[in-house]
Amino acid sequence: MKVSDERLLAGIEAYNNGEYEAEYLGILNYGKEGVDKDHKNDFSYRFNINGIEVTYKMYNGTLDAEGNYDYPLQNR
Repeated sequence: MKVSDERLLAGIEAYNNGEYEAEYLGILNYGKEGVDKDHKNDFSYRFNINGIEVTYKMYNGTLDAEGNYDYPLQNR
């Protein structure tokens, strides 16, 4: 994971060239109204980076002919 926002760097230990180890914590508010598999295009993903929780949106990828995204990062 690359972190370019300098505000997020406070208290986070750098490893190599601005890359950090992160622990995936899940999807923000998953299971609440409007945050379920039917709304996966709008998910916010939670991570722990050296004790600091951060939330990121991910690139959903490109749409196919049927209007479905390919989710390249999530399917990696």
